[in-house]
Amino acid sequence: MAMAMAGCSREEAVVARVNGQPIDRGAYEAEVGKELGRQRRQRPELKAGIEERIRETVLRRMVEDELIAQKAKALGLQGNAARGRDAFEAWRAARFPTPAQWAEYLERTGHTEATLREEQRRNALREEVLEAVARSLSPPGDRRDALDRLQREARVEMPAQPVGKR
Repeated sequence: MAMAMAGCSREEAVVARVNGQPIDRGAYEAEVGKELGRQRRQRPELKAGIEERIRETVLRRMVEDELIAQKAKALGLQGNAARGRDAFEAWRAARFPTPAQWAEYLERTGHTEATLREEQRRNALREEVLEAVARSLSPPGDRRDALDRLQREARVEMPAQPVGKR
């Protein structure tokens, strides 16, 4: 595998491992950069500590996404494409009734329709996985119980130092 960043060891190119699966620093930094860009478009002067909170939130989301993907694979779930598509269309129609409102939202937030559709697809898969895990609990639980179970059973390794730019 090619190194994600020149001059970095394999471990420096990884921000976390989830059940042995690496989360690549390059992908992490790209996500942080996108989120910081969106925040700066809305508020050019970011408050103190915002970048650190964004970094923590992005890492937590990437770890959670990896947990969900691993459990989906173990359960043989592919994600319901129609569910994700329908959720996206319902959300878009409710919040942005005109094409001009939709275009303004995309411009203001820095999102693209493709990234929002992918986010809805991931959310639909997440819901499907958490519903399946919740049903398997004894007694059956809700999605929060299911996520707690996945997190407790996972082996997540993160660096001892705060995740920041290298």
